[in-house]
Amino acid sequence: STVIAPHTAITAAHCVYDLDPRMLRAFFGDSLAAGGTFDRVSDARTDPMFDPTTLARDVALITLRDPSPAPARDLDPGPLDASLIGATIGVVGYGTTGAGPDDGGVRRAGIAQVSDVEASELTVVPMPSQPCRGDSGGPAVMASGTIAAVVSRGDTACSDHAVYARIDVTRTSLIDPY
Repeated sequence: STVIAPHTAITAAHCVYDLDPRMLRAFFGDSLAAGGTFDRVSDARTDPMFDPTTLARDVALITLRDPSPAPARDLDPGPLDASLIGATIGVVGYGTTGAGPDDGGVRRAGIAQVSDVEASELTVVPMPSQPCRGDSGGPAVMASGTIAAVVSRGDTACSDHAVYARIDVTRTSLIDPY
């Protein structure tokens, strides 16, 4: 997830769907092993059009009980379109480095390339990085530093592609009302 306001973060809906938000915590730090700050979550809302079977519109907002120790990032104003194909984006997360390793829990950042833009998703390919298991909800960071999408899913080997849920299509159904 990514902080977008002092008490608000954006993430993937499947990370919070059907869970009691009061049982969730957000972590701030470079690695779980090195320690950091945990913040309790007081509310979580998924996009009303989120489909848990297909992961369509896989975006959620969470309310942090205490102000975030991390600075807020701006959301990309969008709309995203096919002109984004070929562009590179920053990928950030705490997931594993591949399908086999059990090395999650460390904040990593890399670069991926947009290969497709669809109505509510964008697909990226390694350039040389891409999200993997445990990176769900992590941001797609544009060259401007804004957040355009969140990690939804990818191939099981973490070597071919990853799919991000676009934030611009959830503005009227989730973000603005929140």
